[in-house]
Amino acid sequence: MREFRADRVRDCLQSEGRRVFLLSPANIAGIRGRFVTREGSDSAMAGRLRQEGVPLGELFSFMSGLYFRGKLAYARAFAEVPPYLDGAFIVTASGGLMPPDTLITLERLRQISSGEVDP
Repeated sequence: MREFRADRVRDCLQSEGRRVFLLSPANIAGIRGRFVTREGSDSAMAGRLRQEGVPLGELFSFMSGLYFRGKLAYARAFAEVPPYLDGAFIVTASGGLMPPDTLITLERLRQISSGEVDP
């Protein structure tokens, strides 16, 4: 996993012909979100979420199904960035912009999802 550095993103965007995608987050309060976050869930993803963590992009792809998976696939296919920078970032309520490969635990998911967002 690459370290997120705002200065690298800024420098990249100031270069000609660069493309970075900002992806809206999945709804963790939906059916699949509740499935992996509820107490006692025994699915493989819920187990990983409680232990070593799950990449945020994979987790949100599971939670929202084809919608987020499609956005992430598009961003990865069409981003134009140097190799040291992610071409997509996920907007979170309290965690700022996070690369899709960021490992997220259940505790961290609750932290980044706890902020208020104006509609």
